[in-house]
Amino acid sequence: MKKEEVASIIHNDGLENIGDSGNQLLKWVTKNNYHISGPMREIYPTDPNDSEKSLTVELQLPVNQ
Repeated sequence: MKKEEVASIIHNDGLENIGDSGNQLLKWVTKNNYHISGPMREIYPTDPNDSEKSLTVELQLPVNQ
């Protein structure tokens, strides 16, 4: 298995405003001089069918310096 460094953010506000969290993650990566090394990923630690309002999503962005 290949090791990979990622920047991540946890979004707990359903899917409606998930783009705002993605933008915060991108700003942090840029501000801290990281370089994006792959596409953003969404990880759903809870079942997305349970309730969209209480959905938790981890956004991960592969990075390197």
